Amino acid sequence: MFEEVLILEIKTDYALAMSRSGEILRIRLKDGLTVGQQIYITEEDRYQQTPAKAPVPLKSGSKKKGLPWLTGILVAAMALLVIGVATVASNWSQEDEILGLGRNPSIQLEVDSKGTIQSLADASGKEQAAAKYIGEKLKDEIDQLLGQVKVADDQNMVVASTGLPKDQADQVRQQIRDYYEANGYDGDLIFLQAENSEYQAAKDKGQSLADYLIDHYDLNIWTREESRDLSDQEKKDRLKGHGDYIHVVNEDQRQKEEGEAKNKEEEKKKEEEKKKEEEAKKESEAEPESGGQGASPAPSSQPETNPSRPANQPQQPARPNQSAPAPQPAPAPYRAPAPAPQPSYDDDWDDDDWDDDDWDDDDD
Repeated sequence: MFEEVLILEIKTDYALAMSRSGEILRIRLKDGLTVGQQIYITEEDRYQQTPAKAPVPLKSGSKKKGLPWLTGILVAAMALLVIGVATVASNWSQEDEILGLGRNPSIQLEVDSKGTIQSLADASGKEQAAAKYIGEKLKDEIDQLLGQVKVADDQNMVVASTGLPKDQADQVRQQIRDYYEANGYDGDLIFLQAENSEYQAAKDKGQSLADYLIDHYDLNIWTREESRDLSDQEKKDRLKGHGDYIHVVNEDQRQKEEGEAKNKEEEKKKEEEKKKEEEAKKESEAEPESGGQGASPAPSSQPETNPSRPANQPQQPARPNQSAPAPQPAPAPYRAPAPAPQPSYDDDWDDDDWDDDDWDDDDD
């Protein structure tokens, strides 16, 4: 883990340094170390003091000649050096921290260790005319400031900051979350961590702190729609260790959107069904009215001959063709018809006419 320190004094075997929390550390000497320099160290850089050798006693009777005037000068010089270094260290340890709200456009805030707003700037670092916020507590004004940040409907809110104290950072995160939950936000709130040097680099490039970090570390920031689909691990992988996120769910808004989507789908189905019905109606109207009558032959105008009756028996009159005959009473019992009258030439069929002469005449 890296820790940023300020070099206070360089000794023979080690150097004295101060962390941002104000702790005085002994670190190993490195090439190029100078008083007032800011460097990053690890646990391996801490200096471990070795036991000192026992002092050799001076011979009896020998005394060291003192130089009181020289001692006074050295003490005064050392005091001035300590005061100067302490002043620099104090200013360094109390350096204002940065809070960047949004991407571009965005609001860049400088906040001191007590949570008081010291300045406001836009993405390029240009001071904004917001005198009413200067000197006010961030916790009291953050809702008003967030109301000025515009976030696209398909984008997640991104907040970038330098080393805010933990209690102050936690309070800011909770206030930002409360604000967006109350305003129907549905997505992720992404928090990126930065160094003060990166804020200066962002100003030099005319970028918001968030945009600078995203470009510099090639972070793949996801959209609100992707917030519902990506897993927790996939989101962490995209941030590459430079921040984290809070997922905000607005159930009312989500249910409203799902209801609207469902209604649209139902309306679409109704339109499709209506269209199919209209097409079927047009097809039925296009068919000829007599199209279905050709399948069955028209009834014959001639009465059918009943083979069970004699050929010369009179035919029954045909009944008129009725599409829907009314119910008829039960038929009367069947009576055999009277024999048909015989033709008058029945006498010609007697046996006398069939004599041999007639056959002979036929033979001639």
